[in-house]
Amino acid sequence: MPKLALANYNKMSSYISAAYRRTVLKHSASICEYCLIHEEDAFFSFEIDHIISEKHNGITHPDNLAHTCFYCNRYKGSDIGSILIPDSNLLDFITPEQIFGHNTFALKVP
Repeated sequence: MPKLALANYNKMSSYISAAYRRTVLKHSASICEYCLIHEEDAFFSFEIDHIISEKHNGITHPDNLAHTCFYCNRYKGSDIGSILIPDSNLLDFITPEQIFGHNTFALKVP
């Protein structure tokens, strides 16, 4: 692998400023924006997640950041959709904020 590729391969995510973190925390009210568990009820600390990951050209901006529990952040991963079997169609993840006004994830089924 070229050196440049290795340097980018190990990069987890860009820096998220304290101001952006405060904005996301205030918006979430200490609730996971995916599963809606309260931070006080979670065993692990909450994290700031890119809704659309940087590998899919998601930007580091409060509109693309979510306050998430450890499990939701790990299970969501960096993907932006899922494959519907058996026809192999891509189903895009959408945020119910687009539908209901709150920021949790769902699948947009055709």
